[in-house]
Amino acid sequence: MKKYITTLFFSFFLLINTSALANEHGKTAEDNKAAKDSCEAPAWAKAIGHEHMWKLHNGCITQAEYDKATKE
Repeated sequence: MKKYITTLFFSFFLLINTSALANEHGKTAEDNKAAKDSCEAPAWAKAIGHEHMWKLHNGCITQAEYDKATKE
């Protein structure tokens, strides 16, 4: 019985923590859609230095343009 309660407790704890993480990034979907429409990298991509990578992934630049931009 003790094993069952312990397993239930940890399962509940895990469920609560993962659901909180899922809701943490709710605003980025809107930001990404607006940024994709204009091919302007979102602020988070610029902040971590992945502006060119974001543009390549979203079809805003070609692989050759990406390679040239990252060599600079």
